[in-house]
Amino acid sequence: QLYLQITPFEASLTAMIGFWTKVQPTYAYSDSSKEKYKQYSTPCLIGAMLAQYTKMRQAEAVFEPSAGNGLLLVGAKPHKTVTNEIDTSRLASLKFQRFSEVHALNASEPFPEKWKHHFDVMVTNPPFARWEEDRFDKNRIVAKYFNKHYELASFMRLEHLMAGLALDTVKDTGKSGIVIMGHFVYGDDGHIMRYAPFFKWLYRHYKVDDVINLNGFTLYNKQGATPRMMLILVGGRKKTPSMTIPTRQTHPQLEAIIDSYQALWLRIKSHIDPLKKLVEQLKIANR
Repeated sequence: QLYLQITPFEASLTAMIGFWTKVQPTYAYSDSSKEKYKQYSTPCLIGAMLAQYTKMRQAEAVFEPSAGNGLLLVGAKPHKTVTNEIDTSRLASLKFQRFSEVHALNASEPFPEKWKHHFDVMVTNPPFARWEEDRFDKNRIVAKYFNKHYELASFMRLEHLMAGLALDTVKDTGKSGIVIMGHFVYGDDGHIMRYAPFFKWLYRHYKVDDVINLNGFTLYNKQGATPRMMLILVGGRKKTPSMTIPTRQTHPQLEAIIDSYQALWLRIKSHIDPLKKLVEQLKIANR
């Protein structure tokens, strides 16, 4: 209600942060469903920021492949949104919200062919877990849906798999927001140290606007989760794959850890108006 009723967005965000800080209770308990599906709901504030980044409110087709209770879809128009969730209680919540389509597909398997490069916007916070599959099936999926980057088969986690399959449903010009486990870090040589095969594939085939390390203790604590997480902003698919992999020298900011919603919004906001970002970079360079 705060997001939809208060304008401009900065005023809405201030009100939402106040609600989060002073009113919202902490979701501290666990249950069999949460443990089985590794469910850590994304705070509504992050959903609101992603709605601004993706221009979700203006989108004609939105997709959430592991939708939970729909918190990442705070800015979506229900009649233009397709959701998917395998947990029965959360599935009922999505049906109550009257999204145009509510499915119960296994999001760790390829989606229907009709959804390939179909959606304007995709947002997801997939379960954090190991990818439990035999070597043959891993190689088969990587060959077909991950551009034959066979190195991925040995190092990819479940959330990487689900994120990659979900990205395949987005138009070339579509935008995506993805929350996965861990922090983006460089090794002593200045190159990507953790989850390197996944990020090499992602940067080669997609226009990655940013990878933002999140402090789970300050941003996710009221959702019952405190692990390291990162938010990936994807601005579209590359027409021609190119190996533009970030390093500590070219992208030192990727190792920074964001620990407040105000700081997170400033980081996301810089990718909403690229021209304004370029002007600011030129000002800094000329100082």
